[in-house]
Amino acid sequence: MPQKIVQVSHSVIEATKAFLSENLEHPHLVVLSVKDQTALFKVARKLDTTGVRYRIFIEPDRGDEATALCTEVISGDARRIFKNYQCI
Repeated sequence: MPQKIVQVSHSVIEATKAFLSENLEHPHLVVLSVKDQTALFKVARKLDTTGVRYRIFIEPDRGDEATALCTEVISGDARRIFKNYQCI
C-alpha cells in the first residue's frame, strides 16, 4: 500500500508540472504517518512555527476529519523537521 501512495503522488506531481510549470524539478516523496487527527494538527502547528507551507485535506466522507497533510517542496536542512516521524 505505501508504494501505491507514493506512485499516485508522483503522478500528481507530474501532472502539476505539466500543467503549471515545465521548469520544476521532480522532488523526492516521503510518506509519513501520525497516530490521529490530533497528531496531524500538532504537525501543522510545528510547520506554522517554521514557515513551511502546507495544506490539510479534510475528508467529507469521514465527518470532515483531517486525514492528510502535504507540504510544499522541502529540501536541504529544512527536511530535518520530519526526522522524528515514522515512514510508512
